[in-house]
Amino acid sequence: MKILDYLFVMLSFFLICNGIEAQRKNKSSSKAKVVTGITKGGYDYKLFKKGNGDMVTSGDIVYFDIMILHKDSILQDSKLIPNQPELTFPVESLMEVPNPVFDAIGLMRPLDSILIYEKIDTFSDLPPTMLGWKTITYRIVVKNVITEKDKNILRGREAGIEIMLKEHIANYKLNKLPELKRTASGLSYLTHSEGKGSQIKAGDAIKINYLGLTTADSLKFDSSYERGAPFTITIGTGLVIPGWDEALLLLKRGTKATLFIPADLAYGEEGIPDYIPSNAELAFYIEIAE
Repeated sequence: MKILDYLFVMLSFFLICNGIEAQRKNKSSSKAKVVTGITKGGYDYKLFKKGNGDMVTSGDIVYFDIMILHKDSILQDSKLIPNQPELTFPVESLMEVPNPVFDAIGLMRPLDSILIYEKIDTFSDLPPTMLGWKTITYRIVVKNVITEKDKNILRGREAGIEIMLKEHIANYKLNKLPELKRTASGLSYLTHSEGKGSQIKAGDAIKINYLGLTTADSLKFDSSYERGAPFTITIGTGLVIPGWDEALLLLKRGTKATLFIPADLAYGEEGIPDYIPSNAELAFYIEIAE
């Protein structure tokens, strides 16, 4: 596969940072067991084994950091963007074309790190700034893995959470939530347990589990519990409904809460056909990761 596919397409969820000053590579810990070899796709690698969990397998959701280097110069560093990279590890049919990132992650456990090398001197479509380069290096650290077992545990919690949220909606309609707080915008929220983490601020990337019901008839329209994995968002970027952006800025990491969001802070008059009616007030139960 062409080098541009990796840098600008296959890794499209990363931000390519032009003009980053050259930085020095950090040295890997000598405590890790080092394994060298060649992947199925033909990439040389050096694996630093620190993890003791299960190997990444198809269906796992993998959270990782990645750095792309030419010699000692950093071309791209995922730590410089708000959201930590994540991917659902592919099945074999999606790995028919050699891919250094997929090859690398398939060798790893949580907390492992790897250096994997891609030869690019035979590529014909290199940009002028890369002419004469022979190899680029991917440095990848697997930070966390959500397995199918983890997903099923989260899915198993949904039924109980839905019952609880329906009770909150019923009490909300009867004005029987004395600890409910309201903002000037019309947002209402009930904190079940305050997190011990930092106050959330604009630009923060957070992971959040949630269940959403309409307050009118308690119909479910969305749920991260059903999917079995948290939703990752960057606060204040306008990628979620205004009610979420406002509410999350009032809370700390680790908080569990119920939100009641009026239509004008949600999907308004348009709604979402077949999911959310026009002018619908919405209720969300949320759990924010630390």
